[in-house]
Amino acid sequence: MNANGYLYLIIGPMFAGKSSKLIRLIRNFKSKEIQVLSIKHSLDIRYGNNLSKICTHDLITEPCQATDNLIHYLNSSDYKNAQVIIIEEAQFFGQDLINFCTHAVDIDHKYLIVTGLSGDYKRNPFGLLLNLIPLADQIEKLEAYCHFCLDCVPASFTAKISGTDEIVQVGQVEIYQPVCRKLYLEHGFDLTK
Repeated sequence: MNANGYLYLIIGPMFAGKSSKLIRLIRNFKSKEIQVLSIKHSLDIRYGNNLSKICTHDLITEPCQATDNLIHYLNSSDYKNAQVIIIEEAQFFGQDLINFCTHAVDIDHKYLIVTGLSGDYKRNPFGLLLNLIPLADQIEKLEAYCHFCLDCVPASFTAKISGTDEIVQVGQVEIYQPVCRKLYLEHGFDLTK
């Protein structure tokens, strides 16, 4: 652990393994008896509306707390006792994401791991997550495999294959799929064409 604070961003498209990596890290920390506070945005109601778990697409879970407001954690005993703080689905948080992370790392010298989507289905920044890049010590961009290509072509983008035109629409494989650059450029963000 860095005594001066540390911000580690894990970003990528849907189905890139961000939550799986996060759960592995959480379990590694816990095995070393490191106090972890795991938080996810309360909009993430996939997989049975279970707000108290980080959940991978293959239903591996780890306990967490859900909120739409990070700032109130700064005065909590969970926050004060935590050596590592996890924020999942960070793209859904507003300005408090930046304020919370800056305070946690620069003032309280916490070790933060923040995960979320690298972009929306139109390849635009999603929320304020990418605003953390200038503040980060480490950035890791994961990629998935293209859902439509048969030979494990890397997928850096998320395509919306059904649903509405809204940017914020929480969903799984019925709405989103990872795609490679070639397919994204051929079909744009709308693979229903």
